[in-house]
Parts: sequence; C-alpha cells; structure tokens
Amino acid sequence: MVEFTLNSSASATTGFAPFELNYGYLPCMISGTHTNTNFAGVHEFAQRALANLAMVHDMIIEARVNQAYQANKHRQAEPEFQSYYDFGLAEETKWLVDEIVSHHWDGRKVEFHVRWTLGDHTWEPYANCKELATLDSYLTLMGVQDWQALPKKKA
Repeated sequence: MVEFTLNSSASATTGFAPFELNYGYLPCMISGTHTNTNFAGVHEFAQRALANLAMVHDMIIEARVNQAYQANKHRQAEPEFQSYYDFGLAEETKWLVDEIVSHHWDGRKVEFHVRWTLGDHTWEPYANCKELATLDSYLTLMGVQDWQALPKKKA
C-alpha cells in the first residue's frame, strides 16, 4: 500500500503521478477496501494498512512543504528598474527605457532614438526624454553636459 501511495502521488516536477504516466489513468484502491469482516486478524491488518497509508500521505505532504520552504529561501529579490517613461496613460502603466541609441536634429528640434527593454525602437522628442536617467547617460557618453550642445547631424 505504501508503494501504491507513492505511485499515486503527483510529482512536484511533472505534476503527474507515476501511475498516471505509465497507464494513462490514476487507479483508486482505497474506495474498494472493505474493513468489515468477521475475522479479527483481517480487520486489524486492514485498519493498520489504512493508517500506514494515511501516515505516508501526510509525510509526503510534509516533505513537499519543506522542499518548497527550502527552495524559497534561495530566491533573489526582483531587480530594480532604473528608467521609466510616462505616455500619459494610467499611473500604473510604465514603459522601461533600455538606452538612448542616437539623436538627430530637425531644424532647431532634437529627437532621440530610444531602445526599449522589449526591443522596440522609437524616435522621441526631447520633451518626452528630458527626465530620463538614460538621457543623462547618453549626454555623458557624447561628452556634453546639455542637450543643446549635441552635435548636429542629419538622420
């Protein structure tokens, strides 16, 4: 019965019990077990077997809880995001800017080539980028302190 319990228990890794994977269904042995008998030894054996089965079941659950607890002790904190962009949507909607790749001038206006964390690229006017930490990094990389000192080049 202990072996039956182990083979009937779903694996934390696969989500399936060995019986289910081998035979395509999960047999139910307990529902067919009868403990009513005129023979005291048979009755005692069946009661002990059912108690052992319940104990093994509880031990398996306890082991799974302990494994989850130990695994969760090694989880790392979520990384902090550095640069957000507000599109004027709801406050909880934020878009992560990965970097400013380049810039170009259109007369007296400058636009920045923005690469987003998800891989998209867009051209954004200075007004949309002026509060980004990535703009400060880009200006430092270009060797200027102000966006107006950026080299004028055509896209």
